[in-house]
Amino acid sequence: MGRITLTFILLVFLAFMGYQVYRLNDQRIKLEEELSKITPRVEALAQENESLKKDIEYFANPENLLKELKSKFNYKLPDEKMIIVVPPRNQTSTN
Repeated sequence: MGRITLTFILLVFLAFMGYQVYRLNDQRIKLEEELSKITPRVEALAQENESLKKDIEYFANPENLLKELKSKFNYKLPDEKMIIVVPPRNQTSTN
């Protein structure tokens, strides 16, 4: 009787372990799917972060900041004069 009981306990234990391995494998598959969805976003954010770092370095220089203010917002210093150059219109001739 002891041998049958031991075999039964071993079978129950193996079934329990098999079920746990199945559950862990299912969780692993779900996590891999989630990771594959998240990875492109993480890469895009890393690129954006690098771009922002470069912008911060660029704008940390006061000369660059002033240059951008002048070009984007038509800013001028009080003692400067501004000349706005308008490109000529494209004249298309129909011959």
